[in-house]
Amino acid sequence: MKKALSTLLAVCLLISMVTPTYATEAITQNVVVSSYEELITAIDAAQDGDTIEVDSEIRLNNGDNIITDKGITIKRARRNYSANVFSIMYSGEYVFEGVTFVSTDSRRMLTAWTSGVNLIIKDCRFTSGSYPVYFNNYQEDVSLMVIQDSIFSNTKEGAVYGAGNIDVTIINSTFSENVSTADQGAIRFDSGSLHLYNCSFVNNTSLENAAVFYCNPSENGVLDITNCQFTNSQVNSADYSAARDIYAYGCTLSLTDENIDEAMCYYNTASGEKTKIQLPLVDCTDILKISYLPYDPTADNGDIEDNDSNQDIEPGGKTDNNEDEPKQDADGDGGSGNPDNGDTEPQPDPPVEETPPSGEKDSPEEKYPSENTPSGEEDQPKEPEQPSDSDKPTPSQPPQESDNSNDYDNTPSKPYNPSHGASAPSTSTNPAPVPKLQCGEAVIDSTRSAKLAGYGDGLLHLEDSLTRAQMAKIIYGLLDENCIEKIVKSNDGFNDVPAEAWFYTAVSALHNAGVVNGVGGGNYNPNDTVTWAQIIAVLSRFVTEEDCTLQNISYNGWAYNAIKTAVSLKWIEDQSSFDANAVISRGEFVELANHVLSLYRV
Repeated sequence: MKKALSTLLAVCLLISMVTPTYATEAITQNVVVSSYEELITAIDAAQDGDTIEVDSEIRLNNGDNIITDKGITIKRARRNYSANVFSIMYSGEYVFEGVTFVSTDSRRMLTAWTSGVNLIIKDCRFTSGSYPVYFNNYQEDVSLMVIQDSIFSNTKEGAVYGAGNIDVTIINSTFSENVSTADQGAIRFDSGSLHLYNCSFVNNTSLENAAVFYCNPSENGVLDITNCQFTNSQVNSADYSAARDIYAYGCTLSLTDENIDEAMCYYNTASGEKTKIQLPLVDCTDILKISYLPYDPTADNGDIEDNDSNQDIEPGGKTDNNEDEPKQDADGDGGSGNPDNGDTEPQPDPPVEETPPSGEKDSPEEKYPSENTPSGEEDQPKEPEQPSDSDKPTPSQPPQESDNSNDYDNTPSKPYNPSHGASAPSTSTNPAPVPKLQCGEAVIDSTRSAKLAGYGDGLLHLEDSLTRAQMAKIIYGLLDENCIEKIVKSNDGFNDVPAEAWFYTAVSALHNAGVVNGVGGGNYNPNDTVTWAQIIAVLSRFVTEEDCTLQNISYNGWAYNAIKTAVSLKWIEDQSSFDANAVISRGEFVELANHVLSLYRV
């Protein structure tokens, strides 16, 4: 009897010790939310590393951002609801930053399916689920997405999906352990533009095409892959020609890898035989099934190259000896005959720029700052960009820069987020485009896209202020090949644009065509920043002047006619937040340029 009582007491004591543990667990269970407001409240109250569950679809409105530095996990609740966790159904700007997203079933985590979306995903992690990021838009106004420093792992059927009138850039992100039972990769695009920079694809598995799958029957897509790493992609198809890493159909493919292992090669297996691909591959429209494999001396060395030629030809017919641009740049276009290359320019006090190939005469590390400007002129008002007499009427007021243009603080909170009215217009129809974007003999090819190359440190520096040199280089990269020879001429040019400068050809060609002008005193001031008024004035020289009544924009300066033209053509919106004297960032200019280009595509 005593033994039984002792046993009973021991059990009771054990229960009394365990009960508080269960009580604590009940108190610390995950918070469950069902609306954006509840979610933000929960994030604000959360401790580092907490998990928040979402038990019904949250539809986001313009400006609904999810940003935290607490290492929070947002998880799909196990309750049965068929919708996505987050849905973007309205035009606007959205940011997801610093969050881990976990799905408990095959549903999507984030879906955007409308026009005029500007979506930023930064420093996030997506695990499980089917296409946790699903981005499409079949309306006229382009939608933009940037994914940076993020991880996608253990998803089913794919991690990122894109289609329609979209432009997506993915930077420094990792795709690993994603599995698909179909012939599609960790990334699948059915149309639109996709730009991949410094991304890693590791241990992804699919029936075919385990890493990047692009299939567009309309054949008008863009796929740029620059300095990405492909490791141990697995395909379960018995078809020898199956692509392990990249499938490209119906798109213009550019592929560059500056860090390629000497023991490895990119091979095309579309024909059933391995054919070596010569890098950089620029603007190739062939159907390609690409595998990154150990070097095979028995493989066909037919060297698949870009469509234009068997060597890298610079705009204007220059070959590898071109002294104006590095032949290999971070956009992967290698300075080829397609001038669709970005700016490989240095910024004032920039990180170290890309090093040009041996034999290049220019050194992108060099700067051409205001030391070439006569002493005492730096702080004086300069003659801003203004139309040349041959192309546009002279503005009614003498061109004059704003006194505060040098000290305006225009550092945006996130990239590709123009706060001065350059977002795609909200109207659903565009005006009938003019046949060409042309200024003198300079003709822009609207099928191209404006790109940034970065400074060689792996970053695009989207928030840095745009310089006059960078502006010229980017616009020059958009020109039609057939006009290049006409405007690239020997030119004494400007005092501060020496012939060995990386931007010399771009500035000289655009100046010859009347696209850009100097600032007075025979100078161009390549390192000066550019305002919204100046960049719109430059772009407006490619079209016929239009008139409209500005209802909301408050501006009556020298670029007034150019601003009215931009609003009339729906390049920018007529909104009160637009500040013509604000300095435009690199990311904002690329977004503006690509929006303008989209309006002139057939």
